[in-house]
Amino acid sequence: MSGASAVRGRRGAKGAVLFVLVVAVLVGLAVFFSDDESASDKPLDPQGWRKGGGHALAELLREQGVELRVVRTVPEAKAAATDDTLLFVTNGSYITGESSLSQVAALPGDRVVLDGAYSQMRVLAPGIDYGSHRLVQEQRKPGCGWSGAQRAGPVEIGGWAYTAPDVVDSCYDGAVLRYRQGGRLVSVVGDSSFMSNAGIAAPGAAALALNLLGTRHTVVWLAPQVSQTDGAKAGPDLMSLVPDRIWWAARALAVAVVLTGLWQARRLGPVVVERLPVVVRASETSEGLGKLYQARRARDRAAAALRGAALARLSKRLAVPARSQDTMAAVLAVWSQRSPQEIKTILYGPDPDDDAALVALAHELDILENGTAEHAVLEGKVRGV
Repeated sequence: MSGASAVRGRRGAKGAVLFVLVVAVLVGLAVFFSDDESASDKPLDPQGWRKGGGHALAELLREQGVELRVVRTVPEAKAAATDDTLLFVTNGSYITGESSLSQVAALPGDRVVLDGAYSQMRVLAPGIDYGSHRLVQEQRKPGCGWSGAQRAGPVEIGGWAYTAPDVVDSCYDGAVLRYRQGGRLVSVVGDSSFMSNAGIAAPGAAALALNLLGTRHTVVWLAPQVSQTDGAKAGPDLMSLVPDRIWWAARALAVAVVLTGLWQARRLGPVVVERLPVVVRASETSEGLGKLYQARRARDRAAAALRGAALARLSKRLAVPARSQDTMAAVLAVWSQRSPQEIKTILYGPDPDDDAALVALAHELDILENGTAEHAVLEGKVRGV
C-alpha cells in the first residue's frame, strides 16, 4: 500500500471512530434524560418524574412520616383501604363503568378527589355541584377558616369552583371544597396543578398539598394507568411494558443508522482490480475493440486511440513530450523529410470523415513510426562505427 493510501486509510478509520463515538454519546444522553422505566405520563402519578407527575409530592409525604400505598386497580384499592386510611384518587377518568366507580365510592375512610369528568365526579364525590371555571391560574387567598389553608396561605390555583351540601370549608374561591358525605370527609380539588412536580415548589403549594393528604397516617394513592372497566381485565398492554428509555434509544439508533447510510453512500472506496477469469491475447482484444468502433461508427475515438498510441511510442523513442506539437513536428520532419505542418496534420489533425480516411491515417502513422525506428537504428550503427 502506498503512503497516500495509508494516510487515507488512517483518516477514514479516525472518521469512523469519531462518528461511532458521537452516536454513542447521543444515545447515552437520550437514555439519561429520558424518564425512568417506572415513570408514567399520567398526571400526578406517584412514580411520574415529568412535570405533571406526582413523584415530588410522594416523597414529601414520605418525609412527613405518611405511609403511601400506591395502587393501580380497583381490587387493589379495596384490599388496601380501611377506616383509618385516606383515599387519594387521581386520574379518575380512567375509572369507567358504574360498577367500578361504585366500588371505589363505597371504600371506607376519608378521601381526596381531584377534578375529573362529571360522570366520575358525581359518583366519587356525590352531591357536589359545579360553579364557575377559571381558565387562568392566579394566586388566591384561602378565604376560609380551615387551619390547613390558613397555614398554607395564598396559592396559585384555578380550575372549577364547587359547591355542596353540608360544606365544612370552601377555600380558594371554591377550588378546594371540604364537605361531609356518609360519615366521611370528602375533599374535592378543582385544580391539581399545584400538586405536580412543576408546581409543588410554588409558594404555599407544598403546604396545602400536605395539609390535604397528611390528615391520616396512611394514604391509599389510587393512580390507575389503564382504564378500569366493568368485567374487563385490568392491566397494561404489551407496548406499555416497554420502558420509555428503550423507545428513546431505538429512535436514536434509527437516526444513527440513517446517518451512517448517508455517510457511507458518499464514499465510493478504492478501485478493486479483479483478475480476469480468461487471458485474452492483445491482438484479439484490439480486433474486438476495432469491430466495436466500426459498428458504432466511432471514427473519432478510433483515430484518437491510434494517434495516442503512436504519440506515446514516439515520445518515448525521441524523448520529446507528446503535448509539444511544434517540437514533435520539427523533430519528425527532419527524420522523415516531410514538412512540420504535414506531420502536425497526421498526429494532431482533425478526425477522419470516413473509413477510408481512417485507414489512410493509420497507414501514415505506421510510416512515421517505422521511418523513425529505421532512422534510429541507422544512427546507432553510425555511432557504433
